[in-house]
Amino acid sequence: MHVVSRYTAAEAAATIDPRGRAIALSVVIAAGALLLIMPPVIGVTGTLGLLTALIAAFGVGWGFTRGQSRLYRSPLAATRWAFLLSAAGWLLALVAWYGGQDWPALLPGVACGGAGAAVAWRIAAGRTALPGMRVSGATVLSVAIAIAATLLTWHTAGGGRHGVCFAFAVLLDWALLGALMVRIRQQESAA
Repeated sequence: MHVVSRYTAAEAAATIDPRGRAIALSVVIAAGALLLIMPPVIGVTGTLGLLTALIAAFGVGWGFTRGQSRLYRSPLAATRWAFLLSAAGWLLALVAWYGGQDWPALLPGVACGGAGAAVAWRIAAGRTALPGMRVSGATVLSVAIAIAATLLTWHTAGGGRHGVCFAFAVLLDWALLGALMVRIRQQESAA
């Protein structure tokens, strides 16, 4: 009789769908694409500052997750909370922008959104994920769709300052979609 340890059995029962990784990566890259087209609205300094904050937050989230083995004990719950952190960040950025604030008010939202997506991506990739792992075709397609949806929403909403609110709402929706998918996976694995 072969006995599987409790940790291994729980980890196998709660594997994360690769779509979670794709959505987490899509949110960050779509946010970067949105920030790249914002210089006419917030200026080059604001764009570079927000892009730097997004990249730094993603790196901090990735590094934090790498050292936290307790997050891998219940990866579905940790991934869901990471997606919700990302959604809260994009909501914070949306509210700050809608309130007429300038780009420095977006820094906390962009930082939370990037860090939450990084944690979700790292946990969804698994404990043994290598930094240079291959990206699947589905992930590339998800990233392309997220970028297209975000930029088309910005463009069809009139571009400029007004359209950015709707583009941040698309990023919020992507993060909430990731949390919903993980929650559904949690319920499936519990049944």
